[in-house]
Amino acid sequence: MESDRPQPPPLLGRALGLLDEGRPEDAEAVLRQLVDSGHPDHAPHAAILLGAVLMLREQPEEAVQVWHRVVQTGHREHAPWAALILGQEYAEQCDLGSRKQAEAEAAYRWAIDSGHPDHAPAAALHLGNLWARWGSVDTAEQAYGWAIDSGHADHAPAAMIQLALLFEGGRRTPEAEAIYRRAAESGHADAAARAERNLGFVLEAAGRTADAEAAYGRAVASGHPDFAPSAAGNLARLRAAAGRTEQAVATYRQIVEVDHPRESPLAAIALGHVYAAAGRPDDAEGTYRRAMGFGPYYETLAAGAVEALRTGQVPQPGQPVKDSGPNRPQA
Repeated sequence: MESDRPQPPPLLGRALGLLDEGRPEDAEAVLRQLVDSGHPDHAPHAAILLGAVLMLREQPEEAVQVWHRVVQTGHREHAPWAALILGQEYAEQCDLGSRKQAEAEAAYRWAIDSGHPDHAPAAALHLGNLWARWGSVDTAEQAYGWAIDSGHADHAPAAMIQLALLFEGGRRTPEAEAIYRRAAESGHADAAARAERNLGFVLEAAGRTADAEAAYGRAVASGHPDFAPSAAGNLARLRAAAGRTEQAVATYRQIVEVDHPRESPLAAIALGHVYAAAGRPDDAEGTYRRAMGFGPYYETLAAGAVEALRTGQVPQPGQPVKDSGPNRPQA
């Protein structure tokens, strides 16, 4: 029943309401009152929100101080949360070898050591990202391993993706493939589809075209709003390169129809190339012009394609317009 659900204390509920109303100054006053109450649970919770309000009001130094005090309380729920937030805040500002890098690492490690079921694996994932950013491959791999071993429903699959990308960068292809397959098997709404798309890229680069098509196909079947159209573009390109023109055309048309802001105009241009190579210049120009409606960048690309078509300088089917290969997996 609704009445059985935990409800925030009146002052905290009031502060949240004020934030919803766009009144951060008034919310700050209420949160400070609750922080000053010293309540063992509500005060640190309010302090977490107070820090967020202070950031919103462009007072980052005081926000950091507030979050530090929450960590010092050692509260089983809110201290790890505050440590995670501090790590993220420091990581956004740090340079390699800087004091803030050390502070970010320390905050993330505190959250990890807390053993919190959500914040600890999140901190391990972020720590891995921080180390990977600075090229510390071995330590990044270790941190991602912590997040994966946690079995967290969201952070473990996300860490698998990042670890596989790390392996790719180190040309450790078999290990990347294995981790991508593990992420795909997780069934996570985002990570599984992304893993299949990225796996297709790895397999294609290894010359395993049939396996790559199968992986791209599974990503397409996921229906993910971003990774499915991206994988479909790579699938259509492979089909066009193999001379399976009708299949390539059908796949490109499907991508165009979903109106994805990036993949649809790229598919329209690629479809134009296929039509041009098939001796269908009118159809080619029509799809190029459709790509123009997706914004200035694609209008420029499509206009160049139209001009090339009219002068007989037509790209070959499957030749990408923007990139020299498949859509590179997102880091």
